[in-house]
Amino acid sequence: MKIDCIKEKQIYVLDDIAPAYVNQKLLDNSMKANYKIHKCNRYLAENDYYMVCPLSDQDLNSTEIVPYISNLFKSIEVDQYFLRSYINMYTQATPTSAHVDESEVGCYTVLFFFCESWERNWGGEVTFYDVDGRNYTVEYQPNRMVVFDGTILHRVNPITSFAKGFRFSLAIKCASKKVAEENYKLTNLLKI
Repeated sequence: MKIDCIKEKQIYVLDDIAPAYVNQKLLDNSMKANYKIHKCNRYLAENDYYMVCPLSDQDLNSTEIVPYISNLFKSIEVDQYFLRSYINMYTQATPTSAHVDESEVGCYTVLFFFCESWERNWGGEVTFYDVDGRNYTVEYQPNRMVVFDGTILHRVNPITSFAKGFRFSLAIKCASKKVAEENYKLTNLLKI
């Protein structure tokens, strides 16, 4: 499903994108991961702290999700190169603010939601904000992938007191070749 909502910027939502074993593998690894507290330093989210587990290129490839992401970028005819990836772990106490992931045009964020189960009243949705004041909310649902222009203002909604576990997501930040080379000074580019 494509949501054409933020001017010419696109948001793609795909359900059941990967086999169940990929979801389970990510969940198993996430339960054993070494998390650290990350202070957000992005515009509009300076006071957010949350738990992250950075992933190396090798860690990301071992998740077996990359081919599914690559196929999506091929289908929408966008060339993207890997910048960084990590697992987010949200709890009921995790603060959230609206923010943009990147300030440069040509950057995309990929979110892959993986939990054993998740109920609608547990929160954790992602809300995207349009400059015209319209909001678009994508519910958190296991085995759902959300791909969007990293310059779109968005927010993970708080986890409610009803939630019975952690809200996990795999976040992959990507950029066009030009942005990766010029702004991030990356030379050994890994194409997604």
